[in-house]
Amino acid sequence: MTKYRVAFLGQKRIAEKCLKLLLQKSDIFSLELLVCDQSLEMVCSEYSSADSLEQLSNKERNEPAIVDKIHKKQINLLISVQHPWILSKEVIDAVSEFAFNLHNAKLPEYKGHGTISHALLNGESRYYSTLHWLAEKVDLGDVAYEQPVAIEDKDTAFSLYEKSLPNCVSVFKQFVDSLSNGAAIPRKDISSLPGTFYGKDEIFERKVIADLNDNQEVALKARAFYFPGFEPAYGLTRQGKQHVIPDYCSSYDW
Repeated sequence: MTKYRVAFLGQKRIAEKCLKLLLQKSDIFSLELLVCDQSLEMVCSEYSSADSLEQLSNKERNEPAIVDKIHKKQINLLISVQHPWILSKEVIDAVSEFAFNLHNAKLPEYKGHGTISHALLNGESRYYSTLHWLAEKVDLGDVAYEQPVAIEDKDTAFSLYEKSLPNCVSVFKQFVDSLSNGAAIPRKDISSLPGTFYGKDEIFERKVIADLNDNQEVALKARAFYFPGFEPAYGLTRQGKQHVIPDYCSSYDW
């Protein structure tokens, strides 16, 4: 049975859940390199082989150090889960292209950033979580696993994010189980399919309500940008910004 020497790159809640799942199968997966923020350090505090684990911060891109560690530690599997940096071909090639990313959106329709808000604004009826092979072009690697969840009329960006978490864990578990059982990882080519890449700044542009008297626009953007901790949608008045949130949600500071 193949033993995988793993580099895990990521941060935040989805990465925490996936890393815990991976560490439960230490007979198959040996975590050799962790590139993370502080959110994952606690997850590894109970890792039995912590002395052999190399860690790098993801506050910087750190690609030369990552590639160096991959070669020195003979890492043969790279997993990225909400890693904040785009990984170059050099990193992917360092693990002989056996590299994967968990993208919490449907591909190639929703590449890039702020995908939950964009899906709500676009009137989608389902939202997908996707695990895909890493490729040089961002979010265009072959799809391995995907799983949808229904979008309800009152879903907000926050509620849809919460609903998507189990799907992220589910597709990651399919991936881990396939490797554990010696099964091949599926590859569905999406490179020729139409899709959209959403840049970081687009979320701020679409957050602005053009007409505060347009009840439909106000209601839609209130849902699409309700995520406690982040500024909600707003319209511009003579007095400044007028923020809006769904009337069935609690107010919050950001």
